[in-house]
Amino acid sequence: MQAISKEPASLKHAMNILESIKSSVANQGDGVFLRAEFARFGSPAQVGRALRQLTSEGTLVRLGLDVYAKAKPSVLSGQPIPAA
Repeated sequence: MQAISKEPASLKHAMNILESIKSSVANQGDGVFLRAEFARFGSPAQVGRALRQLTSEGTLVRLGLDVYAKAKPSVLSGQPIPAA
């Protein structure tokens, strides 16, 4: 018997986009990304939500309009700072 998931399909898709972007960031050598690099993962709204989530988690830091960098915690404050 197959387990039935209680999550709506839209939530699963959003998590897939988030996980896809997170995986892409982890596999990239350089630490600076343009929002356009993630366009293949979903609509502009979906990508924007995923980038906001990753920024709030401390995985990414927003450097400017549509420019993000991998983040690491600051030695002084513990707040996320660009890793590159």
